[in-house]
Amino acid sequence: DWDIKLTVVSESFYSSGQGSACPNVIILRDNVFSMVSDTVTPQGMLAVIGKRAYSYNDIKAANPLLVIAHNLQDPGNMGTLIRTADAAGAAGVIVSGGSVDIYNPKVVRATAGSILNIPIIHD
Repeated sequence: DWDIKLTVVSESFYSSGQGSACPNVIILRDNVFSMVSDTVTPQGMLAVIGKRAYSYNDIKAANPLLVIAHNLQDPGNMGTLIRTADAAGAAGVIVSGGSVDIYNPKVVRATAGSILNIPIIHD
């Protein structure tokens, strides 16, 4: 379970009935929501979620597959790597200190949700 601190939705998203079940919801006018979002065409919902901290013990498993990202700079490539590791059933991803921040919005979008499924360790 992820610790959802806050959910921010646009008026149009909320009025469509999609945002009514969101925890700790704040509703913004569509034009204000567009300024808060970093995408050209936002989908209408943003969330502030607590980060998870993983250790090497968290990824010790019967599955020996680990993916290591060493000095990976491109956000799209990092997101694809995380998504692929998740799809391949890897036990986790280890990211070197010289790599792009895995919480960069472009990385998060490129993971297509896999960032929520697989342990990732910054080393």
